[in-house]
Amino acid sequence: VITVLRESGYMPKVQSRQLAVKQMIQQLMRQNGTLGFQEFMKIMNFLRELDRDRLRKVIDDHSDGDCVVAAKEVGAFLRVCNVLGKGMTERPDLKALLGDSDGRRFLGREDVVILCQRVAAQLRVTQHERERQYVLSAGGWNESHFVEFRKSFQLFDDDMSEVLERDELLLAMKQLKGADWQSQSNVNLILTALGMDPTKEIK
Repeated sequence: VITVLRESGYMPKVQSRQLAVKQMIQQLMRQNGTLGFQEFMKIMNFLRELDRDRLRKVIDDHSDGDCVVAAKEVGAFLRVCNVLGKGMTERPDLKALLGDSDGRRFLGREDVVILCQRVAAQLRVTQHERERQYVLSAGGWNESHFVEFRKSFQLFDDDMSEVLERDELLLAMKQLKGADWQSQSNVNLILTALGMDPTKEIK
């Protein structure tokens, strides 16, 4: 369940909120250890609202509290809020999203929040496909490997930050050395690229 929630992009990065989500899952879990669709959607709605609360705070921190943004300026506003990186507003897929204001000249706070979530969803899709293509083009790896790598990454990413900190990375490298799908030479290349000596014990 946690894996599915993480793939949705709504899983909070704050540990206290992650704990709240896990507690909610336990409360909604059936006696046979399963979740029904309605229970699952309760969790998804809860996560979506947590994410919207986070975005509202970000928007309020960068506006006068009565957020009204001109539709043509919404891309620049999202850059100021650090929702979008430099140059992202020129991407055709995001440009189409940012320009879809239903003819309105101005957007209120809730409109901007919803737009942020739509943009984030598009970025996740793009990132996921980029990661997939990277694995498939690396040579000798297939779709099954990609799925396995994603699962492994999430397993090692203990704090759900979507990046591996040093301790998490070192643990991953130790375990990957013994994995059947990965050759010792490939692991050594990874370690060398990270500035680590593959002949020495990882500490």
